[in-house]
Parts: sequence; structure tokens; C-alpha cells
Amino acid sequence: MQSSRDSDRIERFRKATLYPVGLVIVDECHFLTTESYTTALSYFPEAKVLGVTATPFRDRMLMTNIFDKISYSISLQELIDQGYLVPPKLKGYVVESGMADDRMAMVAALYNDHEQGRKAIVFVKTIEDATTLRNVFENMGVPARAVTCDLTGDNRDEVLSDFRTGKTMVLTTVNVLTAGFDAPCVEAIFLPYNTDSPTLYMQRIGRGLRLDPCNPEKKECRVYVMGDAPSISSQMYERLNRHTLDGTAEWKERKTFTDDLAFNLPSGESAEIYQWTTKVVEVVEKLERLGLSGVARVLNEKKFPPKFLGKLDKIVAKLAVMQPPVTGRSATKQQVEQLFGYGFPRPESESLTKGEAAMVVAAMQMMLSDGGPFVLTKGKYSGKHVKDLPLPYQQVVLNKFPNSEVAGKLREWQKQSRRA
Repeated sequence: MQSSRDSDRIERFRKATLYPVGLVIVDECHFLTTESYTTALSYFPEAKVLGVTATPFRDRMLMTNIFDKISYSISLQELIDQGYLVPPKLKGYVVESGMADDRMAMVAALYNDHEQGRKAIVFVKTIEDATTLRNVFENMGVPARAVTCDLTGDNRDEVLSDFRTGKTMVLTTVNVLTAGFDAPCVEAIFLPYNTDSPTLYMQRIGRGLRLDPCNPEKKECRVYVMGDAPSISSQMYERLNRHTLDGTAEWKERKTFTDDLAFNLPSGESAEIYQWTTKVVEVVEKLERLGLSGVARVLNEKKFPPKFLGKLDKIVAKLAVMQPPVTGRSATKQQVEQLFGYGFPRPESESLTKGEAAMVVAAMQMMLSDGGPFVLTKGKYSGKHVKDLPLPYQQVVLNKFPNSEVAGKLREWQKQSRRA
């Protein structure tokens, strides 16, 4: 990739080739969403692209959004079952204090109590954390080195070589050894800070899952996770562990769309559901940015009228151009009834402020009017074309409520139909 970012170099390469490049193979292809990768591929527009990755998602973008098809896939659990990897063994600890020193002290104590004499990697947040923890290990008599962006070239190669040969037992690192570092001798991974990123979690534990040809006794990799309460009690890492191991985990519906996205990973038939859920969550976030937290909550909790879910972008676009009324009062009875007519449950409608309710009602009316003069904008059948109303309902409206808006639309529709 470093060579591919050099436009002069790649132009010279193109001119030197006898035939057009027909195939580009991209390792770590989840980076294809970044500008440098798209720029490199732009030099070979006619080439087929083959991508390989252990983490087929990045920033809520699935690889199925980029590639035409998945040619082959296998989960970590399958690789473990087939004997190519060892399983991670999760060990969770709650750190009541948010102080970095307390986390570093717990890492050192856990290593001393459970991993003495074994190779370990500790993933921390800052260079200060990495150097502090390295000094703690050194003072304990455990050979340790810090691998950060400050350590480069031959010096870094020497440190990593010493780790593989046993001169160094512990590496502390800041985003350097997350991916691309191969050391089968690793038997323990320490994560002092919590993460909710499946990609990051998978990459980090992956450093310790390789079989060690020099140590046939390696049967597992211990993964020590430390988070602020209640992250461990809410089983965050258990969820990450389960889904990173089993790439074909069944989609399980949660109470909110946000939880659907966080607790489920894209796989198999659920990939399309995941993509759709991603779009809904993006709409939830837009509503919150517009100051419509109540509407965002109703949507996120799956109480939004299902018949309008396919038109969320249009609704939000209309809400975005409105000036929200300054009021903290609850929705009026009339507004609640109007929203109920559109399909909103009454309790959720009552939870909105008067201003939010007014904006939603207005947005619904504007959107439904876009559907033409014969689309009902309120009532039990709001959003429906008059031609789709049940025949008995049409007859009752025409006979008993001839002056109603619905009756007027029906008569006009019937006239146009007869003329056609």
C-alpha cells in the first residue's frame, strides 16, 4: 500500500507492464473504505478485485457493500474446531476506579498471579500508559518493552525479535500490534480499557489465538478484560466474544434498533437486515441532532408506524427544514389523536413534547400530500390511496358522511376513473 500511494511510482509501473492489470488482490480489505485504498484502485478500473480480511466490516460498512459477492468465509469458531487456532478464554474484572494507575496495577497483579513466565501483550490507550506499565513490569523482574509509534525501524524489529525468542516476556502497546503482528508464543492478552468494537476486539485477541509449534501445550489464550462497572456485568465482552468467534451467529431481535446493531454482527441471511438497521440507526442519530430526542426514542424503540419505516428519509428531510416550536409541554390530546391516526401508539405519542408532536404531524401531512390528491393524510387509513379503502368503508363514508374529506376524494377519484 505504501508504494501504491505514490502516484509517480504507480504510473511508472503501469507503463512498464506489457498487459493491462487484470487482477488486484487486497489484504486487510476492510480498509477499502479509506481514501488511500480507493485512490490506489482507481489506477486499475478494469481489473477484478479480490479482497481478503478477518474482519469484514468497518465503520458500519459491510464488505457486501463494496464487493459483488462473498466467495468464501469461515468463522473463528470453525477454525478453532478444525484445530487451526486455540480458543480465547475470557476473564472479566471490574475496575471500580477510572484511574489509569489502578488499571495498570491490576494488569501487573493479574500477570504476576496467573501468567508468570508466559508471553503477554497489553493494549493500552496512551504512550504514557505503555511506558509506565513497562517500568512496573521491569521493577517486578519481568522483562518488558513498550511498542509505540516512537519505536521504529531496526529498534522495533529488535524488540519484537527479543519477544519471540523469550528475552522479553511482556509487550505494552498503543495501536501498533493490533493487526499484522504474528507471534504464536502469545498466551495472554490484557485489555485494561473496554471497547465495544467487534473489529478491534477480534484483531486484538487474534494476536494470541495462533498455534505455537514450539509449545504444543498451548491450548488456549487467556483474555483479561477490565472495564468500568457496569460494562462487565452487562456482558459486553461476552457478546463480543460470542460474535467474533461465531461469524454465523443467528440474528436476535432486541428492544431497540441501536441494540440490534450493537449486539448482532452481519452474517449470512442477516446481512441485509444489518444494513437496513444501520440506516434506521443513522436516522435515529439525525433526529437527535435535530433536537427531536422524543421522536428518536419512539423510532429507536420500534414504536414508529411500520407503514412509514420505508419513508424515514423523506420524513426526516421534512423535519430538518422546520423550525422547532419552543415548548416543553406535553403533546395535546388533539395531537395525540392525530398521531394515533397515523399509527403511533398513544403512550408514545403522549411522551412527545407539544413541539415535537406538531412537527411530526406537519411532516406526515406534507409527506402524504406528496403521494397525490387521493392519498389520505389522517385517520385510520392515513397514507392509503382512496382506491385501496375497503369497499364497505367506501360505501359508509359516501352514504353517511358525504361532506367529509374522504368522501370528496372518493367521488373525485371515481369521476377520474370513469373518464379514463
